[in-house]
Amino acid sequence: MNIRQGGALVINGETLTENQLLAKLRAIVEVHQNQPVRLRGDGDITYQTLMGVIDICQQAGIWNISFATRKPE
Repeated sequence: MNIRQGGALVINGETLTENQLLAKLRAIVEVHQNQPVRLRGDGDITYQTLMGVIDICQQAGIWNISFATRKPE
């Protein structure tokens, strides 16, 4: 999942609202109970935005959350 500057949430090229993200993650958890989520955030997102996405994941029942990083250019 990508978190873009301004808080846009993008999964597989699809931009979702927070409610749509929650519904999508809940549907995934029904099929894959231990589904991991990897978060990739633009460098300019706020801590509050990131924590909001983590909260949505936890509301959906996802606790296996990791963060994608890359080396500075």
